[in-house]
Amino acid sequence: MTGASLLAETQVAAVRDDPGARLALMARLFRGPTGHAPRHLPFRRAALSFMRWQVRRGLLDPVRASPPGSPWWRAMNERLLRDGCEAVALLGGEAGEPSSQAVGFWLAFSERPTGRNWYRAHNASIVGGYLAHRELAEAENEPERFFMNVLGEPRLLELVRDGSPVYAWPYERRGVWRAAAPPRAARLVARATRAP
Repeated sequence: MTGASLLAETQVAAVRDDPGARLALMARLFRGPTGHAPRHLPFRRAALSFMRWQVRRGLLDPVRASPPGSPWWRAMNERLLRDGCEAVALLGGEAGEPSSQAVGFWLAFSERPTGRNWYRAHNASIVGGYLAHRELAEAENEPERFFMNVLGEPRLLELVRDGSPVYAWPYERRGVWRAAAPPRAARLVARATRAP
């Protein structure tokens, strides 16, 4: 583990059981290593708005709280925070290379803060979290298990079988994903991911 990735792990561990501190850390990330990144403001607002929603729902509360926070949502949020912390640390001169493709995307976003670059970095972190914590999704209730972003990550194909997502439900329960008359886009995705 390099200086930047170690610093990121330490920063995330320090806020792990404090939702308010998680919010503050996210706000700092979008200010970059200098504390001043005005072109990142719209993205900071979006990230904090979604995180506030998570906090209001209690998703980021400690797992020992009553009621407990969600291990899955906490893990997704931690991955996003960790990747962002590492990118900011690298930009600030900490030693190391990006530990994942997502961190590289966060660096590209910092260099050129466009909507495309933000979505690519954000979704790469979230997909990395999905793949690392797939087992946590199975403990979530049904509405929570429908939450999943999709992008050009080749390992996502492991989460689809014969056109049905098998991320949070086994293949035998694939009917939960089927609408009475699926829209055209859903039919195209099913056809494209169907086993030969």
